[in-house]
Amino acid sequence: MRVVLRPVPEHPEAVGTVDGAPLTYEGRVPHVAGRPVEHAVIAEALSDAVEAAAGAVFGGDYVNPLSRATGLNRRTVTRDRVLRNGLPGWALAFLGRAAAYEHPRAMGYMLQAAAEMSERGILAQGDALPGVRPRDREDLAVLARLGLEEALELVAVARDAKRLPVVDRE
Repeated sequence: MRVVLRPVPEHPEAVGTVDGAPLTYEGRVPHVAGRPVEHAVIAEALSDAVEAAAGAVFGGDYVNPLSRATGLNRRTVTRDRVLRNGLPGWALAFLGRAAAYEHPRAMGYMLQAAAEMSERGILAQGDALPGVRPRDREDLAVLARLGLEEALELVAVARDAKRLPVVDRE
């Protein structure tokens, strides 16, 4: 059995596929091709799929970044817990969508930046995170675009400087 976490355009509610059939969730109950199945039936393949998608997005040590980006407890996203309990459908959809991005590792860095900005930036209010209202997202998006432009400029400057010839001062 093979589970792949990815968007399924013909089934927008799907978090991925199980041997090509759409995998959906109603609450915490997985459904394959519209039929409910026990988590245990897909547990191993789902855990492998989570590891593959999370690894593509966040690298081999994905537990902390995945926890931070989703807001799930760190233990919840470890392999043994995914094997035993699975993950919420929304978290699987999140992973599938991020892993399907053209540059999944870059998406992982952007997800970490978004989490950082949400937790400590414009949206932070003491120790509590406010709800992400549409206006907050707009403000955060402006800051993120400006930050990305600055980051791209810094990388270009650094790489240009590296290519410049070294002048012998003697």
